[in-house]
Amino acid sequence: MRVAIGGVLFASALGMASAANAAVTVTGTFDGTEATMNGRLFRDGTASTCSPTKAYPGISGAGSARAYRTDTVYNNGPAQCVTVAFDVGTCGTNVHLVAYAGSFNPADLSQNFIGDVGSSSSQSFSFTAPADSAIVIMAQDNNGVAARCTYSFTSTELFPTPVLSPTAIPTLSQWGMIIMSAMLGLAAFGAIRRNDRS
Repeated sequence: MRVAIGGVLFASALGMASAANAAVTVTGTFDGTEATMNGRLFRDGTASTCSPTKAYPGISGAGSARAYRTDTVYNNGPAQCVTVAFDVGTCGTNVHLVAYAGSFNPADLSQNFIGDVGSSSSQSFSFTAPADSAIVIMAQDNNGVAARCTYSFTSTELFPTPVLSPTAIPTLSQWGMIIMSAMLGLAAFGAIRRNDRS
C-alpha cells in the first residue's frame, strides 16, 4: 500500500510493486463467441521493440469481420520497457497479439497502439509501458478460422492486478483543529471532575 503524507510518498513492504514479484501468465481461448471488428492489424513481420518504437502498421482486410479478445494487465511502477512472450498454442498462425496503452478501441486500431508481435508465430515483442498504467493485450483472429483454439502469453514485468495509486491522507483545516482541541479539552475537563468527586 502507498500513501502520501504532506506530499511525501510512503510504501509499505507488503504492497510495494517491484520487478522481483511481477509476473503474469494469461491463457486465452477463442471459442466462437468473441466480439468482432472491421479488419485486423496488418502483420508486417517485425516484432516491436522499445527503442526505436514501432510505428502503427495499418489495417488489413478492411470490410471483413475479424474476431478478437482482450486481456488487461498492469504496469505497477514507473514507465519501463516490458517484454511479452507469445505462444501461439493450438491457434498457430491464426492469432496475432497487439498491445495498447490504457484501453483498446475496436473501431480505431491505431488508438493507443504501443506494439505488436509482428508475425503470428511464437516469439517475444517489447514496448514501453507508461507509468502506473493498464496495458490491454488484444488477440486478433487473422483468417476467420481462429474459433476453438488456445494461445498464451507471459511477462515478468507486468502484473495481473493493479496496485492502488498513492492516496493523500486528509489534513484537518484550521477550524477542524479548533473543534478537535475543544472536544479534547471538554473530555479532559470531564475526566478531572470525575477524579475530584472520587
